[in-house]
Amino acid sequence: MTSDVYIDNEETTAIKKNKSFKLLTFSSLFSLLGDQLTLLTLPWIVLSLTSDSLILGSVIGALGLPMTILMLFGGVLVDRFSPRNILLTTKLVSSVILLTAAFLLYKEMLTLPLLYVLVFLLGTCTAFAAPAASSILPRIVEQQSLQSANGTLMFLRSLATLIGPILAGVILSSSTSQDGAVQTESMALAFMINGLGFLASAFFIYRLLIEHTYKASGQTIFKDLVSAFRYTWNQKQLRLVIIYATLTGLFVSGPIQVALPLFVKEQLQGGPGTLGFLMSASALGGMLGMLIATRVPQIGRLTLGFTLLVVDLIVGIALMGFSTIENIQFAALVLLMLQVLTGYVQVALVTWIQSQSSPEMLGRVMSIVMFTIVGLLPLSAAMAGYFLTFYESDTIFSLSGISLACVSLLALVLTDMSRIKRVKVA
Repeated sequence: MTSDVYIDNEETTAIKKNKSFKLLTFSSLFSLLGDQLTLLTLPWIVLSLTSDSLILGSVIGALGLPMTILMLFGGVLVDRFSPRNILLTTKLVSSVILLTAAFLLYKEMLTLPLLYVLVFLLGTCTAFAAPAASSILPRIVEQQSLQSANGTLMFLRSLATLIGPILAGVILSSSTSQDGAVQTESMALAFMINGLGFLASAFFIYRLLIEHTYKASGQTIFKDLVSAFRYTWNQKQLRLVIIYATLTGLFVSGPIQVALPLFVKEQLQGGPGTLGFLMSASALGGMLGMLIATRVPQIGRLTLGFTLLVVDLIVGIALMGFSTIENIQFAALVLLMLQVLTGYVQVALVTWIQSQSSPEMLGRVMSIVMFTIVGLLPLSAAMAGYFLTFYESDTIFSLSGISLACVSLLALVLTDMSRIKRVKVA
């Protein structure tokens, strides 16, 4: 299979006329905003039931745990059945879970054991929905339009991270006690709106028709998963990309997620408002990068692999310098600029991975890719937490930057990653 993918700039206009893509876009917007509502409302629900921070962490962990243990099997089911049907089912089930939680909250019948069960089931739906959604796009969009389509959906994801907190704040503030505590009615309202949003998302997927070409292999689910790993491993460039993504994710994603709040508190002398400001700047940078990727799919004659490695090298060096920043505005500017670079590369890389996978293996391949990025995040965060017991947060940023720079530099010098062809403008 060739690594060359050609994109015409006129395809940006073509996807706007694609009815199936419009349906997927509307569905994604509702579910992405719903995800943000869940993430921001859930801590308040836990705190209304207990003040134990350990329980709070374990409930959040119960939401992410299925992503780690079930996502790979989700990819197998997506390839065995229609990804459209898998996605439709997960959205309907998610809606039922959220509306049930809203009812229990309103009636003050929700208990911690019930919350654990509902949150775990919600995370399970996400574990199956993620590979299904990523497998649908290449089936409804022409290959020439794939990068523009990916950029649009990723832009919406970043947009949801900006709008979601505002929406959640308005809903949760609609009913508060005299001491400022969030009332049960507000939390129930947030989950009810979220449940109805997933129902709307399911409606758009219901109207989406795609062709499913999977042929039964006669193998067990486990053997199908092994076949996917063998398929991925036998493609040298795809293998290199996944190994590289695993290493950079372990060394960078978790440490930044865990160390940033401490860095804000210890070095920037800030609080929750400062952290929110920095995260908003980061999200805005990602949005800009993804938007640029939809308009400028190619930078000169640079290959995708070379661009990826150089961007990561720049980010690594910047993280080393970031550890010395003491000005909040400058820190926000640095995060914004770094996310412009990574957002752009992310769109191009996901498009390339989708183009390298055969339709019958697409769900499993994308589940492997997402597992390396999302599924290993808890392990990466745990590693960062361990090192934070020995080092300050600024040191963690320095170590993450050094690790990323070294991995990207070694990949540039010792592997063929730099030869991976990028999306070219026809």
